[in-house]
Amino acid sequence: MKMEVKKMETITKFAKKVIEKEFDQEYKDYVAEFSKGYLELESIAKQKQLIEYINAYDQLNDKESFHAQYLSVLIESIKLDK
Repeated sequence: MKMEVKKMETITKFAKKVIEKEFDQEYKDYVAEFSKGYLELESIAKQKQLIEYINAYDQLNDKESFHAQYLSVLIESIKLDK
């Protein structure tokens, strides 16, 4: 009794060129304007937050307290993000 050996062959094909989809100018403009608006809103929110932290810091009597130091760190971190 003779056993037959079968081989399995795998063929992989790749496209020679893959062309990425080009977005039209209207879509690019929309994304740019949306991004600009989003970043502007983020900036406004950070400015409001910064003003709140500065006002809270100014109202503290003990500038060496934990709360004062914490607010100071928050204020500086927001200023660095600009």
